[in-house]
Amino acid sequence: MYETALVIHNALRWVAILAVLLVFLRAMGGSMSSRKINSGDRFAGLFATIVVDVQFLLGLLLYLVWSPQTKTAMQDFGAAMKNPELRFWAVEHAAVMILAVVFVHLGKIFARRATSDASKQRRTAVWFFLALVLMVLRTPWPGMEVARPWIRM
Repeated sequence: MYETALVIHNALRWVAILAVLLVFLRAMGGSMSSRKINSGDRFAGLFATIVVDVQFLLGLLLYLVWSPQTKTAMQDFGAAMKNPELRFWAVEHAAVMILAVVFVHLGKIFARRATSDASKQRRTAVWFFLALVLMVLRTPWPGMEVARPWIRM
């Protein structure tokens, strides 16, 4: 089950990153051109939010149930904080990704509360950009100390 979840989590990261990027680009374009929010914007935002939430739930299952790294880290948290790989999985990746999920939801909430389309577009662009930056920074890319493959099979 662990390996299957890792494969799905790996594939879904691409969908999540691309979906959040798409929402950011649509919001930036809409903000710069003073375009009204349209059904494409709403669908992109909803799709990105759903994908990020599913990715988060799968990540929680990996973290709390299946991951041998977090199980090892939780046995001796103090020692895990001295080990860069265990610290990454036990704290850094999880905390930053939770924050990214929160930013996606804040973007949706603050955009909904805005009074003008221009303000909705700007708020969406800002919050989704922040979420995107966090997602990219704490994804374990090849070449990092905690590297994972581009595509897991």
